[in-house]
Amino acid sequence: MSENRTLDYYNKNASSFAETTIDVDFQKTQKRFQKLLPMQGYILDFGCGSGRDTKYFLSQHFQVDAIDGSEELCRIASDYAGIKVKKMLFKELEEIEKYDGIWACSSILHLAKNELKAVFEKMIKALKRDGIIYTSFKYGDFEGERNGRYFTDFTEEKFEKFVQNIENVKFIRCTFVGVNFYECLLSHTSFENCKFVSCKFNGAVFKTCALLNCTFKFCTAFARQMINCKTTGSQFTELDLARVDINGGNWSYAFLKYRDFRGKKLKDINFTGADLSYRDFDGAVCENCDFSDCILSNTNFRKADLRKARFNQFDISTTRFTGRRVNTDIAFTAVAMLGRQLE
Repeated sequence: MSENRTLDYYNKNASSFAETTIDVDFQKTQKRFQKLLPMQGYILDFGCGSGRDTKYFLSQHFQVDAIDGSEELCRIASDYAGIKVKKMLFKELEEIEKYDGIWACSSILHLAKNELKAVFEKMIKALKRDGIIYTSFKYGDFEGERNGRYFTDFTEEKFEKFVQNIENVKFIRCTFVGVNFYECLLSHTSFENCKFVSCKFNGAVFKTCALLNCTFKFCTAFARQMINCKTTGSQFTELDLARVDINGGNWSYAFLKYRDFRGKKLKDINFTGADLSYRDFDGAVCENCDFSDCILSNTNFRKADLRKARFNQFDISTTRFTGRRVNTDIAFTAVAMLGRQLE
């Protein structure tokens, strides 16, 4: 119902709305957006209104698709921008990996918050790899009808929390400074070559997420659970993982030096090639864990249960196995490594 009233407003007031917005100088923001895109890239103007931004991006030699839910605004924007503007609702977006950028300027702010999540996920699916979304909202906590249109407002803090609960998001080469991920559920979210500085992860849950080649600086706590996550190449040397429940996943070639796994129950984790130097596994149960090619300098496996773990090499002189329980493969590996050092 709110969607219909908002569209009715724009259909009835299309001419006056276009007149008041078409000449607004928005080039500073437009140029910041286009610098992040490849030359002659493909843009979706998602709720194009008067067609102001569509016309600008076309003048900069971008390929542009433009849509709007208002039939009257589609007509006005088509005439102004010189291309056919498609009448379409936001929820009807079904493109897959088509656009380098999606421009949603003062448009999706008209959706109810419970509709926004699904639309954001559709926008993400419509982006190519390394694609960019620009969107804008009015500042505040209000949600509801205002002057004949529906609005969902956000503060920075509320928008950060809202985005964190969207699935299938990819963050590439992003820097997060002072972000509070408190009790967030991150599902099927990917962070590639990202930096986290002074962030808080207390109570957060990472489920089937990727943290690839990421670094963490001055982060005071980490997630409550990490379920089937991939952390290849990430550096956790400044994070306290002692209270994290890790269930499965690929931690290959991660930097975990000096971290504490004492007494933990670790199952189905691939640590291949990870730097576990000075790591403490005292009393840990490592079921179906793969430690092949790990750096195990001064790693402590005292009293650990390694009977279902796999090793292919380690420095027997600096890796501590006092009182541990191992399978025959590990025992033979240890004997072989000791033999090499005695040669």
